[in-house]
Amino acid sequence: MCGRFASIVGRRTFQHTVIDVSDVPEATVGSEVTLIGRVGELEITVDELAETLKLPTMELIPRLARSLPHVHVNADIMETRQ
Repeated sequence: MCGRFASIVGRRTFQHTVIDVSDVPEATVGSEVTLIGRVGELEITVDELAETLKLPTMELIPRLARSLPHVHVNADIMETRQ
Protein backbone atom coordinates (compact mmCIF):
# COMPACT_ATOMS: atom_id res chain seq x y z
CA MET A 1 0.00 0.00 0.00
CA CYS A 2 1.96 2.95 -1.25
CA GLY A 3 5.14 1.13 -0.22
CA ARG A 4 4.43 1.45 3.52
CA PHE A 5 3.79 -0.96 6.37
CA ALA A 6 0.50 -0.80 8.29
CA SER A 7 -0.45 -2.45 11.57
CA ILE A 8 -2.89 -5.31 11.99
CA VAL A 9 -5.23 -4.17 14.76
CA GLY A 10 -7.71 -7.01 14.87
CA ARG A 11 -8.73 -10.29 13.38
CA ARG A 12 -12.17 -11.84 13.52
CA THR A 13 -11.26 -14.69 11.20
CA PHE A 14 -8.43 -15.24 8.78
CA GLN A 15 -10.50 -13.71 5.96
CA HIS A 16 -11.57 -10.73 8.09
CA THR A 17 -8.51 -8.90 9.30
CA VAL A 18 -8.57 -5.21 10.29
CA ILE A 19 -5.57 -3.12 9.24
CA ASP A 20 -4.99 0.42 10.50
CA VAL A 21 -4.26 2.67 7.52
CA SER A 22 -4.95 5.95 9.33
CA ASP A 23 -1.28 6.93 8.90
CA VAL A 24 -1.48 6.31 5.12
CA PRO A 25 -3.56 9.22 3.76
CA GLU A 26 -3.29 7.99 0.16
CA ALA A 27 -4.98 4.67 1.10
CA THR A 28 -8.56 4.49 -0.15
CA VAL A 29 -11.20 1.82 -0.63
CA GLY A 30 -9.87 -0.43 -3.36
CA SER A 31 -6.19 0.34 -2.70
CA GLU A 32 -3.88 -2.56 -3.43
CA VAL A 33 -2.21 -4.17 -0.43
CA THR A 34 0.53 -6.77 -0.28
CA LEU A 35 0.26 -9.41 2.43
CA ILE A 36 3.23 -11.47 1.26
CA GLY A 37 5.87 -10.25 -1.12
CA ARG A 38 7.90 -7.19 -2.00
CA VAL A 39 6.99 -3.59 -2.85
CA GLY A 40 10.07 -1.55 -3.62
CA GLU A 41 12.52 -2.11 -0.79
CA LEU A 42 9.87 -3.39 1.65
CA GLU A 43 9.21 -7.11 1.99
CA ILE A 44 7.06 -9.35 4.17
CA THR A 45 7.61 -13.09 4.11
CA VAL A 46 5.08 -15.84 4.79
CA ASP A 47 6.94 -16.53 8.05
CA GLU A 48 6.62 -12.89 9.14
CA LEU A 49 2.89 -12.83 8.30
CA ALA A 50 2.34 -16.08 10.19
CA GLU A 51 4.15 -14.68 13.23
CA THR A 52 2.09 -11.46 13.10
CA LEU A 53 -1.16 -13.44 12.86
CA LYS A 54 0.04 -15.82 15.60
CA LEU A 55 -0.35 -18.84 13.31
CA PRO A 56 2.14 -21.58 12.50
CA THR A 57 3.50 -21.08 8.98
CA MET A 58 2.37 -24.56 7.98
CA GLU A 59 -1.19 -23.61 9.00
CA LEU A 60 -1.13 -20.25 7.21
CA ILE A 61 -0.10 -21.68 3.83
CA PRO A 62 -3.15 -23.98 3.40
CA ARG A 63 -5.46 -21.19 4.64
CA LEU A 64 -4.07 -18.91 1.95
CA ALA A 65 -4.45 -21.60 -0.67
CA ARG A 66 -8.14 -22.04 0.22
CA SER A 67 -8.80 -18.28 0.37
CA LEU A 68 -7.23 -17.11 -2.88
CA PRO A 69 -8.51 -17.61 -6.44
CA HIS A 70 -6.87 -20.50 -8.29
CA VAL A 71 -5.74 -19.99 -11.88
CA HIS A 72 -5.22 -23.17 -13.90
CA VAL A 73 -3.22 -22.71 -17.08
CA ASN A 74 -2.62 -25.15 -19.92
CA ALA A 75 -1.72 -24.74 -23.58
CA ASP A 76 -5.34 -24.31 -24.75
CA ILE A 77 -7.31 -22.61 -21.97
CA MET A 78 -6.93 -20.61 -18.80
CA GLU A 79 -9.54 -21.11 -16.07
CA THR A 80 -9.99 -19.14 -12.85
CA ARG A 81 -11.80 -20.66 -9.89
CA GLN A 82 -12.94 -18.67 -6.87
